Parts: sequence; structure tokens; C-alpha cells
Amino acid sequence: MFTLLIEREPVSVNGSADHIQYEKELLNLMKQRYPLTAGKKTHYSYSDRLYVQLIYICKNRCGRDIDNILKYTIDSFSKFLYKDDHQIGYALSQSLVCKDNNLIGINISQFDKDIAERVLEFLDSEDRE
Repeated sequence: MFTLLIEREPVSVNGSADHIQYEKELLNLMKQRYPLTAGKKTHYSYSDRLYVQLIYICKNRCGRDIDNILKYTIDSFSKFLYKDDHQIGYALSQSLVCKDNNLIGINISQFDKDIAERVLEFLDSEDRE
């Protein structure tokens, strides 16, 4: 399992922001966290079917449609994590709004320890920008 915490506002397919720079940023985060082993071109082979889970945590109101965020996120890891995005057989995306600490429970038991700690710190903080 690969877990990545992206601490910035995502770029939406409907947004006017430069998605190419955004995808490069995500890919660089992934490469730093999960470098390839020598001789491998991608982490998963072309025949592997994959699952993606995206959780968008925001302070008051999620200003992006979660389905529009998913596209650029999946595209950013193509050719590094997997050969082609058609390998994604299942994608789950959800947004969690932290307004007034009214949250739906989130299972962080599968997260890497450092990411789980950062998510908990965010949820406990007063400033959730």
C-alpha cells in the first residue's frame, strides 16, 4: 500500500490552475516517499489491477468536486507507480469537512504512522486552512 499526504489545495479538472505543475508536485512527493528499486520502471506491472482511495480533508467547505480532483491525482502517478491509469480498477474518493469538529469517522489504521500522526494533528489544530 502506498500512502501519500498532499498538504495543499488540489487542482480540479474544472479549475483554471496549471494541472501540469500540480501533477509534477504530486509525482515528486511520491518519488521521494517511495523510490523505485534498481532496474524497475514502475512499482506495479502492466497486468496489475489497482485500487485508489482519495480522502480530501478541508476546513469549512470543500471548494472542489471530489471526482474532479481524482483525475489529476491518478494521472500524476502514471508511468511511475503504474504503467497506465487504465490499471485502476476501483477508485474511492470522499471529502471530509472539519467544520465545528463534526466529522464522519475515518479509519487511519492502514495509513503509514507518520501520515496518521499528521492527519490527527490537523484534526486537533485550531487553524485548519
